[in-house]
Amino acid sequence: RGVTEANMFELADILETQTADRTGWFSLRDVSSQDDGAVIQDLYIHIQNVEPSPLINSGSQHEHLYRLLSPSLRSVIRAHNSLRDWLIFKLANPAIPYSTRLKRMELIVKAVEVCRSRAQDSDPSSQEFDPDQPLVRSFIEAVFVSAILSPESRAYARAWHDVAGNRNTSVDDLVSLVSIPQTPAKKGTSLTVDPAWIMERMLEIITLPDVIEREESQSLINLEKRRFL
Repeated sequence: RGVTEANMFELADILETQTADRTGWFSLRDVSSQDDGAVIQDLYIHIQNVEPSPLINSGSQHEHLYRLLSPSLRSVIRAHNSLRDWLIFKLANPAIPYSTRLKRMELIVKAVEVCRSRAQDSDPSSQEFDPDQPLVRSFIEAVFVSAILSPESRAYARAWHDVAGNRNTSVDDLVSLVSIPQTPAKKGTSLTVDPAWIMERMLEIITLPDVIEREESQSLINLEKRRFL
């Protein structure tokens, strides 16, 4: 079952209540246990490690905020995790030869290029390829990027340096790898927007002030915040 508009309204309420708690977005992990094994790459991972705020009256006790989401949103997160784990295995499998790993790394970078190209095609204001241009992230691009930036993938630094060398760029960050597009852009259907991208935009709006302070001790209710939500 797909994600519905009602699911997104419920999500907005959960995120707003969680954000109202000043410690709501702190991870369940103890500070002393934060090490290289504590991976917080994106909202998909973080929302599974966060405890629901006491301000959320869910009627039942849940250890993770993730459990309060609708079944459709939870299925999206599970799909993200499954695809990410599969891609990480393909990139970081110690049994494959170096040449195979290099080809797979190059292929996944090209896949990110295709995703960004599709996103720019759907943006009427976009004129030409610009790796720094903010775009609406697709779900599959989020999976690719999460796999590339995983600790398991980054452990093969030499291979990533060779990928960057083959593309005549640096490996300082992912933007550098796709700064000189190697994959010809082709028109195609729009990709599904990443739900985590929508959640991030929701959180940006939620953190806006409810009241706007004006001169002469006047305060105005920030109606724009409610309109955007």
